[in-house]
Amino acid sequence: PFAAFGMGRSWRKAYTERWGSDCGRSLALAEYGLSSNAAWLKAIDDWHKAELSRDEGLPRALRGARINELFFVAAGGSAWLAGPAEGQGSGATALGGGWHFGLLEGFDTGYYYYNTLDLWVYAFVALSRNWPLLAENVFADFLASAPLRQERLNMIYRTGALSDNLLYGKLPHDLGSPAEDPWVLLNGYAHRDDPNLWKDHNPAFIVAFYLHRAIIGKEPSESEYRRLKIIADFTLGQDSYGLGVPKHEDFGDSTWDNLDMRGLSSYACGLCIGAWAVMAALAESFEPGAAKAYRLLLSKAQASLETLWNGRYFKTNDEGKYSDAAMTDSLLGVFLARKAGLGDLVPLDRVRAHLLSIYRYNFKEFERGAYGPLLVAEPDRKCYGRDGGEELQVNEVLVGSAWAFAAMLKEYGLGKESEELGMVMVRMLYGGTGLQFRSPAAWNGAGRFRSALNMRPLAIWLFS
Repeated sequence: PFAAFGMGRSWRKAYTERWGSDCGRSLALAEYGLSSNAAWLKAIDDWHKAELSRDEGLPRALRGARINELFFVAAGGSAWLAGPAEGQGSGATALGGGWHFGLLEGFDTGYYYYNTLDLWVYAFVALSRNWPLLAENVFADFLASAPLRQERLNMIYRTGALSDNLLYGKLPHDLGSPAEDPWVLLNGYAHRDDPNLWKDHNPAFIVAFYLHRAIIGKEPSESEYRRLKIIADFTLGQDSYGLGVPKHEDFGDSTWDNLDMRGLSSYACGLCIGAWAVMAALAESFEPGAAKAYRLLLSKAQASLETLWNGRYFKTNDEGKYSDAAMTDSLLGVFLARKAGLGDLVPLDRVRAHLLSIYRYNFKEFERGAYGPLLVAEPDRKCYGRDGGEELQVNEVLVGSAWAFAAMLKEYGLGKESEELGMVMVRMLYGGTGLQFRSPAAWNGAGRFRSALNMRPLAIWLFS
């Protein structure tokens, strides 16, 4: 009935709310499971049939893969907790002593963190659609973290600098590591890079939260809007040039932490466009006087994205190594905002041309379309020298990003291209590779995979 983490704190597992924490209830639990088994199996079968029969214009194999990917919700090092064990003290928990649900980013060294935010914004729809209370709990924990500060100094090994663990207004990279004290000591990742510098966390959270609430049919409250303002203000403070979007000025300052991103990025532009649109919509209800300022930020972010247009696609960056590259999920924020009902925030002709360029350059021209879309590619370039000492993300298909891109294609009326890519991804997972139920973070053009069991591939639920 208890879960204990690396620094010694114990928590009651969620089922103890119904069954208590007495270890002597094991027999009663087993009897309950056996007596319920037939009904549970029937409920699963009925749900499978309903999911597979949904008429969404998706191949049956792709709908099956979407179901299968839910394995990670149970197998992703998951923790579902009901509060600290007796004597641990709820006051010691940074995010409160009630429910907490967590998924690991992954199982490899360097990935074992709960609810890693830059992956959660790809994965959350799987939970919002199927376990909305669990998704709501994760979003609530991040909202609760917004006004927190943790001044414990960390050594950032990439730079050797000392950094505060958590800053006011900056959402944490993660809600802690099971090796330490999750839901108490946040930002377990802080030992490698300084996540307080990241440019994508806050705006990505804002637009993901808004889409989550649209999915579950629950309007944000005024108190939640006030928390979102704290989060939005931090992003605004990162915008040193008044562009409506922060520039990348530090190596590893986004989810693409092995790419030397420089200057404006289409990824950050798209996320900020979505975030400012959310804030403007919410301000209309809760703070009408602020709505105009958010709309101005939205127009600035849209103008910044437009500077990256090269006639065929939005460039990954306006400076540096990737300034001619196209990125698979660079319009993620615009896409999430559209799915949330905020309309087309970038001209449709631009978006479709951009998506078709990635379909061509990143997908079809990379190993003849056999592996899916590279994260970054150019018309005449599919391979880059590595950045940061590790060849990660560059020269790879990021599985979750590929699913997000396939969902974007479908969302913007490119169903044929979406289905083609989706079936390539299905073949990679189920066509004799042995990857099923071990979906990795990435694979390359030789079919070698990295980081089996990863949260981001839950992005397949962006098809829903």
